[in-house]
Amino acid sequence: MKYVSVAAIAIGLFWIDRFLAKLEQSEVQSEGAGLAVTAGRLLAEGSAAEAVVDYRRAHALVRTNRGYALGYAQALLAAGDVSGAEATLNDQLADNSNDAPANLAMARVMVAKGSSREADSFYHRAIYGVWPEQAVANQQRVRLELAQWLSERGAKDELLAELLPIQAAARDDPAMGHKEAQLLLAAGSPARAADQYRVLIKNNQADVAAYRGLGEAELKLGNYLSAQRAFLEAVQHEATDVASAKRLQMVSVVVSLDPTPRRLPAAEKLERSKRLLARMTEALSACGATVATKQSAKNETAETQLNLAEQLWRANSGTCAAAQQDEPLKLVMSKLTSQ
Repeated sequence: MKYVSVAAIAIGLFWIDRFLAKLEQSEVQSEGAGLAVTAGRLLAEGSAAEAVVDYRRAHALVRTNRGYALGYAQALLAAGDVSGAEATLNDQLADNSNDAPANLAMARVMVAKGSSREADSFYHRAIYGVWPEQAVANQQRVRLELAQWLSERGAKDELLAELLPIQAAARDDPAMGHKEAQLLLAAGSPARAADQYRVLIKNNQADVAAYRGLGEAELKLGNYLSAQRAFLEAVQHEATDVASAKRLQMVSVVVSLDPTPRRLPAAEKLERSKRLLARMTEALSACGATVATKQSAKNETAETQLNLAEQLWRANSGTCAAAQQDEPLKLVMSKLTSQ
């Protein structure tokens, strides 16, 4: 009986220890979760330094929680501790190199360091890595963030390559559609940007920003009448849109100077050519250039005026700030000299 009593006591103590351990573990988990919630709120509010403190405690309490580690790294980065964020993320990626959220956070660390090649690599690992949820939506979001980063660096070819895979998705998401269109313009693809803006307008005919964006895309394409119509639509939908009103005014000047439209009457083409040459002469004179235009009066044809305008532009525009700063003149002459 003595031995049975000792055994019973030992078993009882074992289960009491297990119960207390589980209770302690539950309390630790609960404390960690509470700290993480507070830290996340602080980080969202812009209080990064305070968020670091709570995330650090949560991470120390529950080392196995990858979310706490990721939050800690994000808070460190937001607080300016780039090396601390990198070290934390290195530990996480050493354990799981396919962790997409961790790779995205590391890409942002590399952007902060100015390490372009490494940033691009981690962005792609985030795109093709494993997401705990909403994989497709997160992949598209990361690709758009990468595109923005490439745009800031002026990497047009790489930028376009990242934008094309998400074009279809952007057609169904207005926010993504606007960003996609803006970046397509930055990538030097105004035709694709114009198509995207037309989709946005089709889905929402009161989308003033889309009309304005379409106007800019049409300008890049040299479609000045279409640009004029787009800016006019923006102003008609929102009379207080000062930016569109200014662009409409500028484009109206461009239209009055542009001698290239098909079926333009000969008399109107001559008048536009004369206005263009006069504007060119005025701009170059402001730079101190001596411009001789009297010879053109002997043979007043549009071609004569335009040939002289092109010669003057090629010879002087690169060194004349007044000519470069005259946007209507620059747009029309760029179109003429590229034909």
